[in-house]
Amino acid sequence: MKKNLFFALLLTFGAFATSFAQAVNDTVYVTINRLPVKVNPIASRDSVYAGQSVNLTVTNCIGTVNWNNGLTGGSVTINPTTTRYYVAQCTSSAGCVGAKDSVRVVFKSLISPIATSASICFNESTTLTAPSTCTGGTITWSNNSTGGSITVSPTSTTTYTYTCTYTGSGTSNASGNLTVQVKPRPLAPTLVANPASILTGASSTITASNCSGTISWTKPDGTPITTGVSGSSLTITPTATTTYLAYCTTNGCSGPSASQEITVDSPIPSVAFSAPQICQGDPITITASGCSGTYVWSSGQTTPAITVTTTLSNYTVNVLCRTTAGDSAPKKIKFKLN
Repeated sequence: MKKNLFFALLLTFGAFATSFAQAVNDTVYVTINRLPVKVNPIASRDSVYAGQSVNLTVTNCIGTVNWNNGLTGGSVTINPTTTRYYVAQCTSSAGCVGAKDSVRVVFKSLISPIATSASICFNESTTLTAPSTCTGGTITWSNNSTGGSITVSPTSTTTYTYTCTYTGSGTSNASGNLTVQVKPRPLAPTLVANPASILTGASSTITASNCSGTISWTKPDGTPITTGVSGSSLTITPTATTTYLAYCTTNGCSGPSASQEITVDSPIPSVAFSAPQICQGDPITITASGCSGTYVWSSGQTTPAITVTTTLSNYTVNVLCRTTAGDSAPKKIKFKLN
């Protein structure tokens, strides 16, 4: 009886030991994959102009680099049109995604070049200056000039384009433009004087026409004339023969000058005698001078010199100067018997 009990206990213990051993050896192992390191994206340039490209690179990713613009890869090329951040993440072969990091690329818009005047008159020049946003680039203009500032003298309205070329990581261009308006100059005005020849002390009026703008009057040396101006007319009282100039200005552009001469004649001729004194009955020659027209004597003669014979009585001889401006006052020559 005792022998049978021992055998039964032995069988029971043996079965328990076998079951325990099997339980101890039934282990399942789970692999934990490390997250990829945080990437460090780098841009080949931190600012760009229209048409320029940028290379974005990540070198510390063992796996696949994913960008927030949909591109993948450790090196991608972009052509920005706005300023933005480009975010990158590294995904391992196990599908683990690392921390995000970003790099900012600034988009710069090229502004039009600056001109000393964007509107000039014919035969004038203006200076064009490219904006400073082309720092680091080479500027070329559409007229084949180079440099940041050029002087141009267009004969008609012209648009100038400048190109800023960068040759860093690959050649890229950006451009801007400016239109220089060329305004025509007016023609010289037409001048008419009324009258063109005057006597000393008289006035003349010069009227300008053929000008749709403003008439300006000057002396031959360029001195402006403002006295006597009324609209497009000038009234003057010169004491000697004088030339007057007028030019037309339209839309801020002045044209060539026209000229008008006003002739001033002496009012009274000068006279000279063939002898300072004479005897009664002797002839004497009187010569007149200083007249640009015709001498007219009281005897009706029209020569510069006449000869008269003295008489027993006192008498007078007159001479005047006749021009297109009229007759001067007479020069009176009185003969007196002593």
